[in-house]
Amino acid sequence: MTSVETVFAALYAKLSGVTNFAVSGRRLVNVQDLNPEQFPAAFQLQGKQTSRFQPNAPSVLTLRATWALYTFQTDKTAAQSTPLNLLLDAVRTTMLPPAGSVRQTLGGLVEYAAIDGDVEIFEGVLGERAVALVPITLVMAGF
Repeated sequence: MTSVETVFAALYAKLSGVTNFAVSGRRLVNVQDLNPEQFPAAFQLQGKQTSRFQPNAPSVLTLRATWALYTFQTDKTAAQSTPLNLLLDAVRTTMLPPAGSVRQTLGGLVEYAAIDGDVEIFEGVLGERAVALVPITLVMAGF
């Protein structure tokens, strides 16, 4: 049985490999507390964990996480969302299934891991900063 911590560590490794983040971690830092040279930044947050008993099949554990992505745009003529959209494209690409597979399994640790739900975007309300909150669902069988 794979531990929950192993799964979240593997998910964070995926996030860390997206780009050369100036700051990243599994402990959230408020976007307003970062200096311009600390962007882009990314943080992984844990969410709900839901167990489902199934009488004639292995129980299922559903884990939820959120990736908080931060960008900084000083060009007053450019949209704040431009660097954020590029980062979101890279995040979506890293969560694609490996070649020859139909699901992202984090190397076999989970049944599947996927961006699942609405990505929330905050731009224009934080000065030069923009934020995206990316919901991730991970499903583990056999719990």
